[in-house]
Amino acid sequence: MNIVIGTAVVVLWLGCLALLLCSKHQRLLKKPLSKEASTLCFATSFMLSIWLLMAEYNLVAASLMVLVFTLAIWLSQVLLLGHVKLKLAPFSCVNLAFWLAVVQLGGSMWSKTFAALFGGCLISISLMLNLNYLLPIAVDIRLFVGLLISFPLWVGAMIWCYGSDSAWHAWRRCGGLLLVSISFNTLFFLR
Repeated sequence: MNIVIGTAVVVLWLGCLALLLCSKHQRLLKKPLSKEASTLCFATSFMLSIWLLMAEYNLVAASLMVLVFTLAIWLSQVLLLGHVKLKLAPFSCVNLAFWLAVVQLGGSMWSKTFAALFGGCLISISLMLNLNYLLPIAVDIRLFVGLLISFPLWVGAMIWCYGSDSAWHAWRRCGGLLLVSISFNTLFFLR
């Protein structure tokens, strides 16, 4: 397991748990934690996770990874809390073990995965905006064509990212194509 990502996920998971425990709807503690202390704990863990990931990734990649991990950790915590009646210790063990397994399975592909998901999605959206501007057909047909073409474009961009030699190369590929496409978006918007 990549120790940096594992440490960042554990730190972030603790911050997410602290924020969950300040909710009046949680059933893990009899009395919710202080909102101020929980928010401070979460913000600190969020920033610390970004800082930890910056040892291996650039700021943008680390920030996106922490944001996605935060949303996914909260989702898993809320789903587990809503469907399984557990005390704090078993709840924490099950959920944290799940996230450590996710990190273990992701390995060194995490940064390429984030480049593929986010960069590919942004490329797909930007290219479809350009195509919708250029097509001389009715709006409803342009939207339908955009819907049909955008997903294969996204998949193609994801494959292109996974074919990169490194995560940095994947982000450079996405960034270069996205910069060109956004330039055309801006040109079409200003016309």
